[in-house]
Amino acid sequence: MKKQIIFLILLALLLFVGCEQKTEEHVPADVIPREQMIDIMVDAWFMESVIHNTIKEYERLEPVSVSMYKDFFEEHDITKEQFEQSIKYYMRDDESSQEFVQECSQRFEERKEELTGVADPVLQPQ
Repeated sequence: MKKQIIFLILLALLLFVGCEQKTEEHVPADVIPREQMIDIMVDAWFMESVIHNTIKEYERLEPVSVSMYKDFFEEHDITKEQFEQSIKYYMRDDESSQEFVQECSQRFEERKEELTGVADPVLQPQ
């Protein structure tokens, strides 16, 4: 009888531990919070668009790009290292990277529509 009680207690403990809900994974301290990072990525996409659509000569591209990114990091109060670490974190696997890029893309289109007043016909619901 004693063995059965011990067995039942161990079984209950195993079930309890096995059925424990998974907690949210630990986000490293140097990773920019997701919503803020999405906004930062959207701003970066707009900035990259400006850089590549206005600078036609490759020789002038790098100094302008470096200068704009320096201002960009200061404006967002982040470091280049934080930006890079955050990108690595949000792109760590296929599923998380697809979700992240999809959210960034959606936010980009919303912002573009706000700025231009024109929605992208490809992304409009049918």
